[in-house]
Amino acid sequence: MIFDIAWEFPPNYVGGLGVYQAETFRILAKRFDIAATAVFQPEDEKEIDKVNNIEVFRIKHNPKNDSIYNLFVSQNQFWFTEGGYYEFNMQSIELASSMKKISLVHSHDWLGMYAGYIVSRHRKVPWVVTIHSLEKGRNNNPNPWVMEIEKIGMNADKIIAVSREIEKELLEMGFPKNKVEVIYNGIDAQKFNAGISGRDMKAKLGIDPEKKVIFFVGRPVREKGIDSLLDAYRKIREKRDDVVLVLLSFGEIPNLPDGVKHINKFVREDDRIKMISMADIFIVPSLYEPFGIVTLEGMAMGKATIGARTGGIAEVIEDGKSGLLFEPGNGGELAEKIESLLDDISRRMKLSQEAVKRAREFTWEKNADKVAAIYEDLMGKPVTY
Repeated sequence: MIFDIAWEFPPNYVGGLGVYQAETFRILAKRFDIAATAVFQPEDEKEIDKVNNIEVFRIKHNPKNDSIYNLFVSQNQFWFTEGGYYEFNMQSIELASSMKKISLVHSHDWLGMYAGYIVSRHRKVPWVVTIHSLEKGRNNNPNPWVMEIEKIGMNADKIIAVSREIEKELLEMGFPKNKVEVIYNGIDAQKFNAGISGRDMKAKLGIDPEKKVIFFVGRPVREKGIDSLLDAYRKIREKRDDVVLVLLSFGEIPNLPDGVKHINKFVREDDRIKMISMADIFIVPSLYEPFGIVTLEGMAMGKATIGARTGGIAEVIEDGKSGLLFEPGNGGELAEKIESLLDDISRRMKLSQEAVKRAREFTWEKNADKVAAIYEDLMGKPVTY
């Protein structure tokens, strides 16, 4: 039985981790008994559920335990308990201790690091960690406590990095090279495909059918690079008004320029797909992007994609062939790249065709095959701790 510890699990999505959990474990569940993925329980979700043949235990906050969890942290770490960090990890450990058999534990990022470490040692089973992102890249002022927790992952039997950039960052932190393996994320090319029409969605959102659409999807946080996109759009609007910038981003974004359509809410996946399909140009302006599944979504749907030259984006987009790259944070360069495509339909079409081909190289089946190979290898070896 594989015990998977993750902060997100369908239908509780926050970011790329939720997509990874949905897609990779959907496939792995056909080969392994996947048990007890421990996640926080949304108000409307069952505490124990079955998703894609996986038994899902959704942890629920118990305020009666707050005083107990606070015993484990110093005064300057109270934010861990307030955010539910220790509660999540300790309830995951309690859950694992009640299970009859665990063959391997798989945790994700710093959020499940303590639980993964303790469960693997207590149950004497192999431990796999997938690193989807790192604190140093996410924040201008990285939290030193989080960075120390991340280093616990060095004790895992295998560390999966979602890109070469993450692998590089891990090695710089001191992670042993022989334990780190790069396994790229994937895309469901049947779900995200260029044959979907966005005309109805364009009309539904009240966008002039004659205007070209620049599209962005992502959280309104610093590392997603919205500021450089807005800067680029202001420069474009000084010259023309035949283009609309659509931001699918749940959260407040101050000082939006004229001509921006901000969709400030969570939308269902099928609606998000239709929104992507109405785009003429798809932008991924992240300052930090460990992999960027959203990049593949735009490319798989045949969109002329412009991404920041950083992390996984630069590993996915072949500059000038399957998309365009620009220097992260450089709104001026981004504006030039966008303008170069707005009136060049032929170039957009060429980039679109190559983008689809490139995106199809990244599949969740490939991802799951490689993860499964790690499971089988580790479970076939004696555990020495």
